Amino acid sequence: MTALSTEARQLVQSALTAAGIDNYAAPPTVPKPGMVVVMPDLPWLDIERIGSRLNYIVRHRLLLLLDGRSNAGAQLQAEDLAEEVLEALPSAFRVTYVGPPTVVDIGSQGGILAVEMSIQVSMKE
Repeated sequence: MTALSTEARQLVQSALTAAGIDNYAAPPTVPKPGMVVVMPDLPWLDIERIGSRLNYIVRHRLLLLLDGRSNAGAQLQAEDLAEEVLEALPSAFRVTYVGPPTVVDIGSQGGILAVEMSIQVSMKE
């Protein structure tokens, strides 16, 4: 049996892949601009049990990563990628937060622009 939280993540990843958006379930060693990382958010699960059936809300954080070397270009890329992700998400998902683009230092590779997006979906057995 696949966990409901795994099913929810896979739904998001499948939708992003179908839209041509490069995505990962964990941050890769070397981030590639134009990619999305799908990872658990806080709180990750809100659990309710109805009889013997499991029912809970799953929250994921989408981390949109873009090339941060050109501020003006990166801002446009962030806006475009955020919109592409919003259009690609399955209708059962609710977007609860979209943060502003932020420059993140990734060491010797320089800076990368990141946008955080929080989503949630109700999953039932």
